[in-house]
Amino acid sequence: MNSMAQHTSHASINDPEVLPTPETVVLDANIFPSTWLTDLFLSPAEHTGLLEIIYSDTILEESRRAMIDDLGFAAHWVDRYLSSIQMGFPYSRVVPDPDTMHRIVLPDPDDSHVVAAAVAAGASTIVTYNLADFPESELAPYAVKALHPDRVLTKILCNHTKPVADVLREIVSSKTRPPRTMPEELEQLHRLGLHSFVEAAAPHVL
Repeated sequence: MNSMAQHTSHASINDPEVLPTPETVVLDANIFPSTWLTDLFLSPAEHTGLLEIIYSDTILEESRRAMIDDLGFAAHWVDRYLSSIQMGFPYSRVVPDPDTMHRIVLPDPDDSHVVAAAVAAGASTIVTYNLADFPESELAPYAVKALHPDRVLTKILCNHTKPVADVLREIVSSKTRPPRTMPEELEQLHRLGLHSFVEAAAPHVL
Protein backbone atom coordinates (compact mmCIF):
# COMPACT_ATOMS: atom_id res chain seq x y z
CA MET A 1 0.00 0.00 0.00
CA ASN A 2 2.03 2.93 -1.27
CA SER A 3 -0.66 5.21 -2.66
CA MET A 4 -1.00 8.80 -1.54
CA ALA A 5 -3.86 11.13 -2.31
CA GLN A 6 -2.94 14.21 -4.33
CA HIS A 7 -5.77 16.47 -5.45
CA THR A 8 -4.82 19.30 -7.73
CA SER A 9 -7.83 19.95 -9.94
CA HIS A 10 -11.07 18.57 -11.32
CA ALA A 11 -9.70 18.35 -14.86
CA SER A 12 -11.13 15.39 -16.72
CA ILE A 13 -8.90 12.94 -18.57
CA ASN A 14 -8.90 11.41 -22.04
CA ASP A 15 -11.72 13.23 -23.80
CA PRO A 16 -14.27 13.09 -20.99
CA GLU A 17 -18.01 12.90 -21.43
CA VAL A 18 -20.24 15.76 -20.37
CA LEU A 19 -20.71 14.96 -16.71
CA PRO A 20 -23.57 15.69 -14.34
CA THR A 21 -23.50 17.30 -10.95
CA PRO A 22 -21.27 15.06 -8.80
CA GLU A 23 -22.82 12.69 -6.32
CA THR A 24 -21.86 13.60 -2.76
CA VAL A 25 -20.93 10.59 -0.64
CA VAL A 26 -19.60 10.18 2.89
CA LEU A 27 -16.82 7.61 3.19
CA ASP A 28 -17.19 5.60 6.39
CA ALA A 29 -14.08 4.72 8.41
CA ASN A 30 -13.94 1.18 7.02
CA ILE A 31 -13.33 2.49 3.49
CA PHE A 32 -9.97 4.13 4.21
CA PRO A 33 -7.76 1.19 5.31
CA SER A 34 -7.35 -0.08 1.72
CA THR A 35 -5.67 2.36 -0.63
CA TRP A 36 -6.81 0.13 -3.50
CA LEU A 37 -10.35 1.13 -2.53
CA THR A 38 -9.75 4.76 -1.66
CA ASP A 39 -8.01 5.23 -5.02
CA LEU A 40 -11.31 4.35 -6.70
CA PHE A 41 -13.13 7.08 -4.80
CA LEU A 42 -10.44 9.76 -4.70
CA SER A 43 -9.34 9.49 -8.33
CA PRO A 44 -12.81 10.02 -9.86
CA ALA A 45 -13.32 12.92 -7.46
CA GLU A 46 -10.02 14.42 -8.60
CA HIS A 47 -10.09 13.75 -12.32
CA THR A 48 -13.71 13.54 -13.45
CA GLY A 49 -15.92 15.39 -10.98
CA LEU A 50 -18.25 12.38 -10.83
CA LEU A 51 -17.94 12.20 -7.06
CA GLU A 52 -17.62 14.59 -4.19
CA ILE A 53 -16.21 12.71 -1.22
CA ILE A 54 -16.90 13.74 2.36
CA TYR A 55 -15.17 12.87 5.62
CA SER A 56 -14.95 14.22 9.17
CA ASP A 57 -12.15 14.27 11.71
CA THR A 58 -13.97 11.60 13.71
CA ILE A 59 -14.26 9.30 10.69
CA LEU A 60 -10.54 9.61 9.95
CA GLU A 61 -9.64 9.10 13.60
CA GLU A 62 -11.72 5.90 13.71
CA SER A 63 -9.97 4.70 10.59
CA ARG A 64 -6.58 5.58 12.05
CA ARG A 65 -7.23 3.54 15.19
CA ALA A 66 -8.40 0.55 13.17
CA MET A 67 -5.42 0.68 10.82
CA ILE A 68 -2.91 0.85 13.68
CA ASP A 69 -4.55 -1.20 16.43
CA ASP A 70 -6.42 -3.82 14.40
CA LEU A 71 -4.52 -4.07 11.12
CA GLY A 72 -1.00 -3.42 12.40
CA PHE A 73 0.04 -0.60 10.10
CA ALA A 74 2.85 1.67 11.25
CA ALA A 75 1.53 4.83 12.87
CA HIS A 76 3.84 7.12 10.89
CA TRP A 77 2.63 5.64 7.58
CA VAL A 78 -1.03 5.91 8.57
CA ASP A 79 -0.61 9.53 9.67
CA ARG A 80 1.13 10.40 6.40
CA TYR A 81 -1.53 8.63 4.35
CA LEU A 82 -4.50 10.25 6.09
CA SER A 83 -2.79 13.64 6.10
CA SER A 84 -2.36 13.37 2.33
CA ILE A 85 -6.12 12.89 1.98
CA GLN A 86 -6.80 15.91 4.19
CA MET A 87 -4.35 18.05 2.21
CA GLY A 88 -5.60 16.80 -1.14
CA PHE A 89 -9.29 17.22 -0.31
CA PRO A 90 -9.50 20.00 2.29
CA TYR A 91 -13.00 21.08 1.25
CA SER A 92 -14.31 17.54 1.74
CA ARG A 93 -14.03 17.89 5.51
CA VAL A 94 -17.23 18.60 7.41
CA VAL A 95 -18.02 19.19 11.07
CA PRO A 96 -21.18 17.30 12.12
CA ASP A 97 -23.76 19.21 14.13
CA PRO A 98 -23.92 17.85 17.72
CA ASP A 99 -27.69 18.36 17.91
CA THR A 100 -28.16 16.26 14.79
CA MET A 101 -25.96 13.54 16.25
CA HIS A 102 -28.09 13.40 19.39
CA ARG A 103 -31.31 13.02 17.41
CA ILE A 104 -30.10 10.09 15.32
CA VAL A 105 -30.95 6.62 16.63
CA LEU A 106 -28.74 3.77 15.41
CA PRO A 107 -27.91 0.28 16.69
CA ASP A 108 -24.57 1.69 17.82
CA PRO A 109 -24.94 5.30 19.01
CA ASP A 110 -21.25 5.85 18.27
CA ASP A 111 -22.07 5.71 14.54
CA SER A 112 -24.39 8.72 14.65
CA HIS A 113 -21.55 11.08 13.72
CA VAL A 114 -21.36 9.45 10.27
CA VAL A 115 -25.00 10.22 9.51
CA ALA A 116 -24.57 13.71 10.95
CA ALA A 117 -21.64 14.24 8.59
CA ALA A 118 -23.88 13.28 5.67
CA VAL A 119 -26.55 15.71 6.83
CA ALA A 120 -23.99 18.51 7.26
CA ALA A 121 -22.67 17.95 3.71
CA GLY A 122 -26.03 17.40 2.06
CA ALA A 123 -24.78 13.94 1.05
CA SER A 124 -27.25 11.36 -0.17
CA THR A 125 -25.09 8.32 0.48
CA ILE A 126 -22.90 6.79 3.16
CA VAL A 127 -20.41 4.36 1.62
CA THR A 128 -19.75 1.53 4.08
CA TYR A 129 -19.20 -2.19 4.41
CA ASN A 130 -21.28 -2.21 7.61
CA LEU A 131 -24.77 -1.79 6.20
CA ALA A 132 -26.42 -3.29 9.29
CA ASP A 133 -25.09 -0.37 11.32
CA PHE A 134 -27.21 2.08 9.31
CA PRO A 135 -30.83 0.85 9.11
CA GLU A 136 -32.79 2.31 6.23
CA SER A 137 -35.68 3.22 8.53
CA GLU A 138 -33.42 5.43 10.65
CA LEU A 139 -31.70 7.13 7.70
CA ALA A 140 -34.84 7.84 5.66
CA PRO A 141 -35.89 10.96 7.62
CA TYR A 142 -32.55 12.52 6.69
CA ALA A 143 -32.76 11.55 2.98
CA VAL A 144 -29.61 9.48 3.38
CA LYS A 145 -28.94 5.86 2.46
CA ALA A 146 -26.09 3.49 3.26
CA LEU A 147 -24.64 1.57 0.31
CA HIS A 148 -21.89 -1.00 -0.14
CA PRO A 149 -18.89 0.41 -2.07
CA ASP A 150 -19.46 -2.15 -4.83
CA ARG A 151 -22.94 -0.80 -5.48
CA VAL A 152 -21.80 2.83 -5.55
CA LEU A 153 -18.85 2.25 -7.85
CA THR A 154 -20.74 -0.07 -10.19
CA LYS A 155 -23.48 2.50 -10.63
CA ILE A 156 -20.97 5.21 -11.51
CA LEU A 157 -19.14 2.89 -13.89
CA CYS A 158 -22.31 1.83 -15.69
CA ASN A 159 -23.51 5.42 -16.05
CA HIS A 160 -20.12 6.85 -17.07
CA THR A 161 -18.12 3.95 -18.43
CA LYS A 162 -15.40 5.76 -20.36
CA PRO A 163 -14.22 8.24 -17.70
CA VAL A 164 -14.24 5.57 -14.98
CA ALA A 165 -12.38 3.09 -17.17
CA ASP A 166 -9.86 5.83 -17.96
CA VAL A 167 -9.41 6.52 -14.26
CA LEU A 168 -8.85 2.83 -13.56
CA ARG A 169 -6.15 2.68 -16.24
CA GLU A 170 -4.55 5.82 -14.82
CA ILE A 171 -4.49 4.29 -11.32
CA VAL A 172 -2.73 1.17 -12.59
CA SER A 173 -0.22 3.04 -14.74
CA SER A 174 0.68 5.34 -11.82
CA LYS A 175 1.83 2.46 -9.62
CA THR A 176 5.59 1.97 -9.79
CA ARG A 177 6.59 0.73 -6.34
CA PRO A 178 5.79 -2.01 -7.09
CA PRO A 179 4.39 -1.89 -10.62
CA ARG A 180 0.83 -3.13 -10.99
CA THR A 181 -1.00 -4.81 -13.85
CA MET A 182 -4.69 -4.46 -14.63
CA PRO A 183 -5.39 -8.15 -13.85
CA GLU A 184 -3.75 -7.66 -10.45
CA GLU A 185 -5.85 -4.55 -9.86
CA LEU A 186 -9.10 -6.33 -10.69
CA GLU A 187 -8.17 -9.38 -8.63
CA GLN A 188 -7.52 -7.26 -5.54
CA LEU A 189 -10.72 -5.26 -6.03
CA HIS A 190 -12.63 -8.53 -6.26
CA ARG A 191 -11.08 -9.59 -2.94
CA LEU A 192 -12.33 -6.33 -1.48
CA GLY A 193 -15.88 -7.28 -2.39
CA LEU A 194 -16.23 -5.23 -5.58
CA HIS A 195 -17.59 -8.21 -7.50
CA SER A 196 -20.09 -6.40 -9.71
CA PHE A 197 -17.68 -3.55 -10.37
CA VAL A 198 -14.93 -5.91 -11.53
CA GLU A 199 -17.34 -7.84 -13.75
CA ALA A 200 -18.59 -4.64 -15.36
CA ALA A 201 -15.14 -3.04 -15.69
CA ALA A 202 -13.19 -5.99 -17.06
CA PRO A 203 -14.44 -5.80 -20.67
CA HIS A 204 -13.44 -2.12 -20.86
CA VAL A 205 -9.96 -2.30 -19.32
CA LEU A 206 -8.51 -5.71 -20.24
